[in-house]
Amino acid sequence: HVFRVSLGEAWRLLAVGARLDLDMLAGAILRAFRFDFDHLYDFSYANRFGMVTRINSPEDETGPFAPEVKVGELPLTPGDSMTFHFDYGDDWMHQINVVAVEGAPPRGRYPKVTARTGKSPPQYPDLVE
Repeated sequence: HVFRVSLGEAWRLLAVGARLDLDMLAGAILRAFRFDFDHLYDFSYANRFGMVTRINSPEDETGPFAPEVKVGELPLTPGDSMTFHFDYGDDWMHQINVVAVEGAPPRGRYPKVTARTGKSPPQYPDLVE
């Protein structure tokens, strides 16, 4: 799977395997934007009927939980999108667009950033001097 993850004006192209769970995808997104993985989060997307499905971080009170859901299990195809909401206090909203769903990926380590544009915003802007 190839995702274009946008945060404001910055975006990252992220290649991930279908067997990667959403908790690992969350970590990959945060590393790509140089954020600490220290807050609750969720992924959400609209299914083909328009109903929103939300998948929560493992520390949340209600499931489904991100470590239980694999990227390849998501009912998303190229052109579809979902949201990664990180840190409910600061409300970091990452837009994730599905660019491609390919067969066997080339050899290498995944997940990996294959392209990037823009500087990552500071995770804690009030602390930056």
